[in-house]
Formats: sequence, structure tokens, C-alpha cells
Amino acid sequence: MADELNDLVKKLQEELAQTPRLGQSVAESLEKLAVEIHKKVAERSDSAACEATGDASLSGQVQSMVENFETQHPRLTQLLSVISERLADMGI
Repeated sequence: MADELNDLVKKLQEELAQTPRLGQSVAESLEKLAVEIHKKVAERSDSAACEATGDASLSGQVQSMVENFETQHPRLTQLLSVISERLADMGI
């Protein structure tokens, strides 16, 4: 599941690179989120113990991005939704 999530984050990053209509701050926020997801997945792979507070915050950040992009960026929304589901499936 971690490999699938990493693949999804890579797709998100590729989509970000191809979506010029995003503002600089939005693009930076999404990139920061992608880095944080990679970090949490690596932590989960390295150790079974994850801090629930940080994990819930990360999932909440992804869900918030989904809500913000629903109408303007449907492809990003779809990727973010799947990433959010995979994070939940992993308990992150």
C-alpha cells in the first residue's frame, strides 16, 4: 500500500507541474503536502509507531485540499481524494 501511495503522490506532483493556473502559494502548499506524505509513509515503513496527532493532521490537510479544488481542478481533486483514502487505509 505504501508503494501505491507513493505512486499517487508522484502523479500528484506531475499533475501540479502541468497545471499552470495554480497560484504560487497553492502550488507550494500542495508540494509541501506531497513531501509530508512521503515522509509519513517512510516513517510508517521504518517503524510501526506513528504519532496519531500528526497523522490526523496530515489526513485533514489532504481533505481540506480536496474541498478547495473540487470545482476548479477536478483532476487534482481526484488524485487528492484517492491519496486521502489510502492514507486512511494505512492509518495515517
